[in-house]
Amino acid sequence: MTGTSLTSGLSSRPEANGIQKSVGEQLELPSLPDLLPMVDSYFQNYNCYTPLFDEPTFMRMLLDWYSSPSKRTVVSWAAINVVLAISFRILDDLSMEDPRLSSCARNVQSTMADLMTWQEDLLGIQVLLGLVVVFQGCPDPQLAIVLIGSAIRLVQRIQLPSKQALIGHPPAAASHTRRIFWIAYILDQDLALRAKAPCAQLDSETDIEIPEEDPEDGIGIFYSPKGNVRFNYFRTRVQLAFIQGKAHDILYSRRAQSLTQQQRLTNIARAKTMFYEWYKKIPSEFQQAETIRHLP
Repeated sequence: MTGTSLTSGLSSRPEANGIQKSVGEQLELPSLPDLLPMVDSYFQNYNCYTPLFDEPTFMRMLLDWYSSPSKRTVVSWAAINVVLAISFRILDDLSMEDPRLSSCARNVQSTMADLMTWQEDLLGIQVLLGLVVVFQGCPDPQLAIVLIGSAIRLVQRIQLPSKQALIGHPPAAASHTRRIFWIAYILDQDLALRAKAPCAQLDSETDIEIPEEDPEDGIGIFYSPKGNVRFNYFRTRVQLAFIQGKAHDILYSRRAQSLTQQQRLTNIARAKTMFYEWYKKIPSEFQQAETIRHLP
């Protein structure tokens, strides 16, 4: 079923039962012409720097939704909704109270049982991570914290933190899988530090290579407005996540709470130094948020 506008096609679904043949009768989306510009904007302006989805794979799934109703699933519907939600939240800077954004978020939340039990591919994890992104900037991060905990449990269940999980995968598939893991890691460390709570994924249980400095597909790379300065945002964001984890350990862990006042001051200075050293490595052209905001 297709709608005539973005709002009319984003109503919450009835109770899902995961049965494919009835999915088309239960779930709604805007018309494809209404949807495509937003999906294109998502991939051009967000996913190319935070590669949650593989664009060709997602576009095939999207076109199949409209051309082959028999291929529709609750999880693919949730994936399309989460892309719209990220577009509304991050690219359009809408508040969570906006009807378009809140409808998409509710739609995805209504599929939680399906996402947690999805085993065909990584789509369930990807949708959960996308929902974390949507709620990450809310004043109360509690829902995002609960969601990232669920996502990390799924990540660990299929052993994504281990390079062993990538054995036998083609290089492109292995690279995309690693990127999904690192997005989960980034979100986990960021929310843990904000909440002053332990992260769910420990560094000692992680042996995946960090994103390469010069990826062939250019994913994660910013260029300055003049095109003469290059900045690997995605790799740098992973490096920041490492530092956030270390900062939590020396400032907020149970062990840190037993330190003397002088030891705490020393640790605060250590944390400041770590963040400053990370910041210094960012090209000056990208050290101001305003620069990033005006990139194409």
